[in-house]
Amino acid sequence: MTSATSRFRGCTFRAVVKDFVTSTSNDFHPTDVLQDADGSLLVIDTGGWFRSGCPTSQIAKPEVPGAIYRVRRTAAQKIADPWGMKIAWDRATAEELIKLLADPRFAVRARAVAQLVRNKDAAVPYLTVALADDNQTRRLQATETLIKIGSEKAASALIAALENEDEQVRQLAAFGLGSLQSAAATDALTSLLATDQPAEVRLAAATALGKIGEPAAVPEILAALQPVGRTNGPSFDRSLEHALIYALIEIDDPTETRTALKQENADVQRAGLIALDQMPSSDLKREEVAALLATSNLALQAAALDVLSRHPGWTAELVESVSKLLKQPKLDEAQQTLISSALVSFANQPAVQKLLAEQLQNEKTPSAVQRLLLEAIAQSRLTAVPAELRSAMLRSLENKEPSVLLAAISAAGATSRSFLSELRAIANDEQRPAEVRLAAVAPISAGTSLEAAEFAWLEKQLAADRAPALRILAARSLGAANLTSDQQITLTKSLATAGPLEIGPLLAAFERPGNEAIGNPSAAALLAAPGAAAIALPQLEALAAHYPPSTKAALKPIFDQLEMANRAQRTRLETLLSELPPGNANSGKQVFFNRAAGCFLCHRVGNEGGRVGPDLSTIGQRRNQRDLLEAVIFPSSSLARGFESQALLLTDGRSLTGLITRETADAVILRTADQNEHRIVRGNVEEMKPSPLSIMPTGLESTMSKQQLADLIAYLQMLK
Repeated sequence: MTSATSRFRGCTFRAVVKDFVTSTSNDFHPTDVLQDADGSLLVIDTGGWFRSGCPTSQIAKPEVPGAIYRVRRTAAQKIADPWGMKIAWDRATAEELIKLLADPRFAVRARAVAQLVRNKDAAVPYLTVALADDNQTRRLQATETLIKIGSEKAASALIAALENEDEQVRQLAAFGLGSLQSAAATDALTSLLATDQPAEVRLAAATALGKIGEPAAVPEILAALQPVGRTNGPSFDRSLEHALIYALIEIDDPTETRTALKQENADVQRAGLIALDQMPSSDLKREEVAALLATSNLALQAAALDVLSRHPGWTAELVESVSKLLKQPKLDEAQQTLISSALVSFANQPAVQKLLAEQLQNEKTPSAVQRLLLEAIAQSRLTAVPAELRSAMLRSLENKEPSVLLAAISAAGATSRSFLSELRAIANDEQRPAEVRLAAVAPISAGTSLEAAEFAWLEKQLAADRAPALRILAARSLGAANLTSDQQITLTKSLATAGPLEIGPLLAAFERPGNEAIGNPSAAALLAAPGAAAIALPQLEALAAHYPPSTKAALKPIFDQLEMANRAQRTRLETLLSELPPGNANSGKQVFFNRAAGCFLCHRVGNEGGRVGPDLSTIGQRRNQRDLLEAVIFPSSSLARGFESQALLLTDGRSLTGLITRETADAVILRTADQNEHRIVRGNVEEMKPSPLSIMPTGLESTMSKQQLADLIAYLQMLK
């Protein structure tokens, strides 16, 4: 069980999370924390009968009855009558109740508030006086009471409180008037948007104005988005900016909000655009969005392109805008990302394909722009390439600039095997650099046969004196190809000298039905291989399953080594498996899409979720309960093919471990365990090797109860 302390950071809070109560017992189920009237905390442990928060007694553990623990601050003084039981509440006057609003006992304060609320408008004059009291606690409690009374008279008192010297009173009154939807408070609330107000007060005012929904507030909200000193991009609190934009959306007045698009400040234009795009009554025009793309403000450009990308009928405007951006003398990284995102989103549209073709055919198009366009084609993975674009890509495959050529090969290889003959010609051209030939081999080798010369050349690239990047490219191609038996036997010589970088992808060449003539030499090669320790047990088991028992016997020393390392994990897994209660798939879906566990951030089910990890839409067809549990609690024990982590040592001494999500001609994009993406220039990589660690973090089970874990597994099993 954790606790969090927080402090203001701008108009929101920054939390610091710490362990509050911990236990090594699997039957310790702290389900609630209550505050007693004396300030102590009561931790409720439901023990062995806990199941989905309800005592349904489906887990037979009567020996674990649960408990209630009291946590009290060290040296805390005893509080007399903490619940105020000795107070004559039935005879208390309004003046006496007002005094009790500042009582140090929170339970007494709460009861005084409740009794004043029952007095309704009769209590308002007393509460109005309390708002000017020297005691801040009394002022805040009086404000809360007025909000709970909620009458027109109480709202008038709250409007007056918006001018209170206490900023916390102003903040609370603003939130209260929003919840009461008091239209009479509109003018007073807009005055709180002024820059001389604290950020948290401005946020409360913006939130309230959105809930009230008065169009008269729109000009003031737009003005608040343009404080003095704003430069290129939001420079004030992002939480406040969000509150102001969301208020525009809630007010839902497109006519008044549209004036933002004509203002000089790009950030006000951006806010107006976002609001117009999302408000229910929006009638946003494509011409209005396209006009904003001429700006030099990247944040506004990004917002405009985002709006265009969600309207398939607006492709012409997007093409025109991207064309203008491409004509700039130099594109910075942010602009490149912006253009690439737009092109990938619309790559299937004829107008975008025509733009790509024209730019690639144009001799004046800079090499950097050509790489950008080709990388966008590669990411879009077109299933059909029109003649004009195909002609342009063929021209790029003849480019003399190495970085452009590599980008062209990557794009050609990603377009549904449309350029196999051209790529094969490049791969077999002995005059070309090894890096270029290997890049061309990769997309054509998968599932295909290799000519003797092709195989021999690829095997040579596995030599120890070759660069690590070349060795791994060659290993991937050999592992993906449909090798003959003779080629497999020949390849065992390279397997025997394989290091940790290439042994994994190279082993894939032997993971297909075979006999002792292939299986036993490959086993002997693995025993000698320097990189054998990098093999995962599931991969070794997958290999042995394709061969007779004699091959598995030959692999026994490696199995024993891996078994010893995994024995402790297995014991933990079996223990947890035996302790899991029955799972509920419907509840498990909620766990999967809950941000505490965060499964959906990386994994996709159907049309929902991220694309960092494997798609789990049909995982239940391939994995049983034990497999799924192991993948959750020991993610590094079985890495899904294509999602292996890589450890990179950089020339500046840094080391990064993560998943290579995509590659360009001059860089690799690495996603680390904290979900951040790092663009790393290839020249800055000193060493790259497979990591035994999954990008999926360990310890995810600690974010869930055993019931939640069981529910999650049940949900994954259902996905078929």
